[in-house]
This record gives sequence, C-alpha cells and structure tokens, in this order.
Amino acid sequence: MIKNGSNSLMIQCFADHPGQPLETPKDQDRKKKGGGKTVSSYFKGQLDDLMTTLYKTEPHFIRCVVPNTHKEPGGVESGLVMHQYQCNGVLAGIAICRKGFPNKMLYPEFKSRYNILAAKLVAKAKNDKAAASAVLDGAVKLDKEKFRLGHTKVFFRAGILGYMEEVREDKIGSVLSWLQAGARGKTSRMQFKKLQDQKLALYCCQRAVRAMMMAKTWKWLQIWLLIKPTLKCTQFGKYKKEYEDKIALAEANIDKAIEECNAVVTVHERLLGEKQELTLALTSGGSAVQDIIDKTNRLESQKNDLQKQVDETKLRVKNEEELINGINQSGVKVSADANRLREEIKTLESECENAEEDKNTKDNQIRTLREEISHQEELIAKLGKEKKGAGEGRQKTEEEIQAMEDRCNHLSKVKGKLEQSLDECEDTLEREKKSKGDVEKLKRKVEGDLKLTQEAVADLERVKSELQQTVMRKEKELSSVGAKIEDEHTLGSKYGKQIKELQGRIDELDEELVIERQSRAKAEKNRTILSRDIEDIGSRLEEAGSNTSTQIELNKRREGSLGKLKAELEESNIYQ
Repeated sequence: MIKNGSNSLMIQCFADHPGQPLETPKDQDRKKKGGGKTVSSYFKGQLDDLMTTLYKTEPHFIRCVVPNTHKEPGGVESGLVMHQYQCNGVLAGIAICRKGFPNKMLYPEFKSRYNILAAKLVAKAKNDKAAASAVLDGAVKLDKEKFRLGHTKVFFRAGILGYMEEVREDKIGSVLSWLQAGARGKTSRMQFKKLQDQKLALYCCQRAVRAMMMAKTWKWLQIWLLIKPTLKCTQFGKYKKEYEDKIALAEANIDKAIEECNAVVTVHERLLGEKQELTLALTSGGSAVQDIIDKTNRLESQKNDLQKQVDETKLRVKNEEELINGINQSGVKVSADANRLREEIKTLESECENAEEDKNTKDNQIRTLREEISHQEELIAKLGKEKKGAGEGRQKTEEEIQAMEDRCNHLSKVKGKLEQSLDECEDTLEREKKSKGDVEKLKRKVEGDLKLTQEAVADLERVKSELQQTVMRKEKELSSVGAKIEDEHTLGSKYGKQIKELQGRIDELDEELVIERQSRAKAEKNRTILSRDIEDIGSRLEEAGSNTSTQIELNKRREGSLGKLKAELEESNIYQ
C-alpha cells in the first residue's frame, strides 16, 4: 500500500522491501497466479532456512545477534556484537557453564566406553555408579572438584571429557602395543626354537656321518661284518629254540593280530566313509562357493549399473544446474526488463495523468465556451470563425485524448502480459527448485543404496574369504586324514607281510615237525625191534651160558653189533 501511494519519499524508503507487487492489476477478472511474496511468507522462508541450519548442527544454546546496523549481508561490527553478548548474558552464561558441570553422560554409556581403563575394578563393582567411581578414582585419579556422580549420570566440568578421551586413547594404545609385543615375542621364540632344532639336527647328522666314515676305515669292524653272517650255522639248536618260541608266541598272538587287523580294516572303512563325506562336503562347498561367486558377480554388475545410474544422475543434475543457472540468468534478465517496463509504465502513467489534466482543462474550456455560447448568442455571428476554429481544436484535442486512451489501454495490456510472464517465470523457477530438490533426494537415495550395496559386497567378500579358509582347513584335514589312511595302509600291509611270513614259517615248521615225527616213529620202531632182538639174544645167552669159545666169539660179535646199534640209536636220538 505504501509502495503504491502518492508519497515519493515513502516509495523510495520501501523500494527494496519484500511485499505486495508494485502495481495492483487492473484486470480483476483474470486468474491470479502466485503474485509477490508477503512479509509473513518471506519471514517464514527465513525461519525455515534457520531451522534447517540448526538441524544440521548440534548447538548447545541459540542466541540471535544483529551483525550490523546497516542491514548489509556479510557485514559484521565487532563492537556491536560484543556489546550484545555482554548485555544479553551470553558471556555470563558461558562463565556460569564453566563454573558448573556442562558435560554429562549416562552410567551405562560411561561404563561401556571407559570400561577399558579399569576392567578389574569395574567387574568387581556392584552397580554402574560404583563402576564409574572406580574408574574415576582408581584409574584416572581425577580431582573431586572436576566431576560429580548423580543418580543416573556422571557430570564433568568443561574440558574433562576431552581429558578422559585422551586417557582412553592412551590405554588403547598401550593395550595394542602389548598385544603386538606378545605376538612379536611369540614369533621370535618360535623362530629361535626352529633354528635351535636345526642346529641339534645338524650335530646329530654330523655324528652319524663321522661314525659311518670311521666304520668304513676300521678293519676289525669289516672283519666282524664279514664273519658274522657265517656264525649262524653253529648255533642250530639255539636258533631252533628261538624259532619254536617265536612260533609259540605267534600261535598265541595270532588271534590278537587277526583282531587288530580286523580293527584296522574297520578303521580304514570308517576313514574311507569320512573321506567320501568330506569329498561330498567339498563338492557341495564348491557349489556354494560358486553360487557366492556368481552372487558376488551379480552384485558387482548391479554395483556397476548403479554407478552408471549415479553418473547419469550426476550428469543430469549438472545439466539441471546449468539449466537452473540459465533460468536464473534469464530470470535476472526478465526482472531487469520488468523493472525497465515498470519505469516505462510509470512514465506513461505520468503522461496519461498529464493528458487527463489536459483533458480536464479542455473540458473546462469547452464548458466555459458553451456557457459563453449560451449566454452570448448575439456574438455567434462574430465568433463563428472562432467557434469553427475552437471546434477544430476541440476535435483535434478529442482525437489526441482518444489516442492517449488507446495507448494507455495497450500499455495496460502489455503490463498484464509482462506480469503474467513474470508469474510464469517464477512458477517455472519454483518447479525447477523442486525438481532440483527431488534430484538431490534421488542422489542421496542412490548414494545410500550404493553404500548399502558396497557393504553387502564387503560382507559377501568376507563370507567368501571365510569359506575359502574353511575349504583350505578342510583340505588340510583331508590331507592329514589321507596321510593317516596311508599310514594305516602301510601298517596294514606291514602286518599282512608279517602274518604271511609267520604263516609261511608256521608251514615250514609244520613240515619239519611232521618230518621229525616220522623220523621219531621210525626210530621208535627200530628201537622196539632192537630191544626185541636184544631180549631174544639175552634169552639165548641165558640158555646157552656154558657154550664154547666159538659161542663166546659169537657173543662178542653180537655185543659189538649191539654197541653199534646203540650208538646209532643215540645218534638218532641226538638228531631228534
């Protein structure tokens, strides 16, 4: 209303103030599109921007300060700002805050964050408050004036919470350095033990090589090694007894050996079953790993597609920004044209006002002339020429007035069109801003989806690495089981060879036993025959006790033959 008033001073004072449009539209029947901003809408926009800025930050308190007295953007008067801080109590509030306990933290949060400073004391504490007291008094050893323990929270003075964070970081660093020192010490000890074992093994190899070289050049050992295989034939009875003992031991332990063999066979079958299960598990694990690899490839392709979409969106956003910049430039140009047209409209309106004043003066003149014509009819003849000239001037004036009215109507139409185009430009600008906001939202959404996809890809890679580790561990277990199976095979083959050797030895001994039994039966038979012969000879000797010398010689011969038979019998007994 002030802008559209007649006071030029008020119009100049409120020229840059946001509010109603400069001119009220004359065409009341046309449809209104937006119009200019009101003071309330302008204030609401500023308030929305301020609240958006506040939501993005974490202020402890809010105090509005006037930066300068000239209402200039970006200008700051330090004296004015400090005066406002001193007068509105901000500095006093900061001083009071520093004297009090501005920082606070709940007991569970404090316990979970600073538990590392005194883990044993926290474990022994009865509740969270006692745990906080143990940490602050026992581990950190803070002054009583620098903190307070409430019912549910811990209160700190200004700067103490930062000191607590530094103490926590130092503790974490010491723990990490302790872990690193332990790991490095363990690896160094393992390396030293390995080198020590290698050194002892080298000493053992050197002793064995020296002994072998000494044995090669020692003649007595060579003689002993040459003679030793030939000494076995002189101890036939000893070796026979040893073999008989071994045969008896083998016959006594053959059932146990068969049971052990059967147990080894069952263990071998069980290990083969486990090997088949492991192979099946590995094949199924390989298919699962292949599925995970395929899924990872799909996710990578999706990631590439999303990256392409993000690039396209960025390109589209860039194009939209360029379009918005172009629209802003065109809006600036249109606003400049509108201002220029407003100035022209103002000049035309002033000309219209002048024309209306001229019209009013002409109407007054016409009225005066009519009065003069009505009152001075007697002067019509004299003033005919003047009347005719006045009529022509009146006609010209009316034509000029009509032309001015037509021009004013044309300018009002141009003004309406320009206002309509300005409203359309403002609407398009608002739509572009909305589309830009939508594009930014879509961009943030796509970035969030991309982050989620990257996290999913990282999880899948971690799962893949874990599965690869499990597969490697299963392969190691399979190799160890294969080694065990090979050991069992070698042990079984060794036992089988021993069983075969013992069985062959048992067969040989059985054959020798049958031969010995046959020879023993023959010897017994010969012995019985000889004993019968001796009895017959004795009975005959008894019957012919008083025979001649011939019989005596015959008896001597027979006694000689009997001695020979006894010697043969003793030899046969010895060989048995």
